[in-house]
Amino acid sequence: MGTKNNPGKFDCYANAHPDEPMFVLLGRDKIGGSLVRLWAAVREVFRDDPKKVAEAHQCAEAMDAWSKKGGLRHEVMEWLPFDLLAAEWKRRGLPMPATPEAMPAVRNADGHWFHPDWPARATPDETSEAPTARALGLELSCVSMEHQVSDEAWEAYGDSNSPDCLAWEPEPPDEDPAWFLTAIFDTEDGPVAHWCRPLPQPEPPRDNEATSDLLSLVGIDAPAEVVATWPDEDVKAACEWAGCTHLHASDNDDVVVPPRPAFIPAPWTGPMQGDGIWASNPTPIRVEAA
Repeated sequence: MGTKNNPGKFDCYANAHPDEPMFVLLGRDKIGGSLVRLWAAVREVFRDDPKKVAEAHQCAEAMDAWSKKGGLRHEVMEWLPFDLLAAEWKRRGLPMPATPEAMPAVRNADGHWFHPDWPARATPDETSEAPTARALGLELSCVSMEHQVSDEAWEAYGDSNSPDCLAWEPEPPDEDPAWFLTAIFDTEDGPVAHWCRPLPQPEPPRDNEATSDLLSLVGIDAPAEVVATWPDEDVKAACEWAGCTHLHASDNDDVVVPPRPAFIPAPWTGPMQGDGIWASNPTPIRVEAA
């Protein structure tokens, strides 16, 4: 890592050709460390000299420390992609801006409106805003007035030479009630509206060991490595059947036991020992589910 008084091994100023263009970032730059870190990430993809990449990461950390800010100002969202900022905030453990939620659209005289909690952009459009939405945990869809009003209404709008689109009530992309408006504004192709909905939460990782243990409670020996070969729908069916079977057998008569999945053999139903352990080995499953 280099400074003015102690240039580093890969110092660009010393290594530059006499007429070679260059751009220097200083530690006082509020986003200097972030940009250097982004450069290092790209150079890693290109399999650049690992020592040079390591020095860049070291330099980025030193620049962060020099700025003594510990975070990025929200004003830079006007020109730096929000998704890059969000990744940097998460890396530093800084709080993310609040995710916008559904609220009434109070439109101006031209029928335009922007959600007050949406990160400010100079020129919003679907291409630039989709990454912003994803960074906020939302899916974005753009609908246009042209495709939601009658041909007569659209022609009248064009003939008016006015940005007024108050007569248009934007409709969501589909019938999912989770959609909510985040913007209504004019473009070169006419008024559009942005709708957002929460991104689906990823399914938690499967715990094949827990499924194996649950099945053993109802007399089925299915090792975790066998359960791992089952598709998700089979694991879900097996867990539902085994869980309900176990509860029903524990004097929970109101629990309805679903049919036993076809790929699971009938469990051994012999006597149990006093401590509740099967007196002999449970029915084994040693093959993959059909």
